[in-house]
Amino acid sequence: MPGGVNLWDKGFKLGDKADDLIGNVSGQIGDLRDNIASATVDADSANAHAKEALTSMFGGKGAHNGEGGFSFPIFDHPEQIFNLLLGKSTDIALIEYRLPTLDFEFEYSQFFPIFGPLGVSIFGTVGLTIDLGFGYDTRGIREFIDSSATHPELLIDGFYLTDLDTSGNDIPELTFFGGDRAPRPS
Repeated sequence: MPGGVNLWDKGFKLGDKADDLIGNVSGQIGDLRDNIASATVDADSANAHAKEALTSMFGGKGAHNGEGGFSFPIFDHPEQIFNLLLGKSTDIALIEYRLPTLDFEFEYSQFFPIFGPLGVSIFGTVGLTIDLGFGYDTRGIREFIDSSATHPELLIDGFYLTDLDTSGNDIPELTFFGGDRAPRPS
C-alpha cells in the first residue's frame, strides 16, 4: 500500500507513524495561527471580528501590555494528544493563565538638618516583583476516571502553579529588592 498503513506488516511501528503525524499536525497548527494573524479583512466585517477572536484565542486572551493572559498549550503542542491516544499516562496541560508581572515599589527619603540649612538626605527603596501563572491539566481528570468516578475531589489535582516562561525556562516567582543611597554632592 503506497503511502498507506498496513497494520499486518511485520515492520509496522505505531510509534513511527505517530511521529510522522505529529510532525505534520504541529506544522499545520503553527501555519494556521500565522495565516490568521496575517489575513487582511475589512475593518467593519464579520471576518474582522472572527480574526480578532481567533487571534486572541491563539495569542493569549486577557494579556496586559503583551504579558500574561490565557493560553491553550494543547493547541501550541497538539502532538500531546497522541500520548493520550497511545495510552501513555502523561499529564497534558489544557489551559493556563499567566498573570501580568506585578511590581510593587516603595521609596522613602528623609532630610536631617544638622546646622541651619546644612543637613543630610538619605534615600531608600524597597520592592517586590511577582511573576506567576496557573493552569489545569489532565491529571485530575485521569485520577477521577481511575477512581471509577467515585471521588470528584480528585478533579482538583489538575490545578497547578507554573513559573516557566514560554520557552520553558524557570523564572523567579518572587523577587525582593531594596537599596539605600545618599545624594551625590553637586
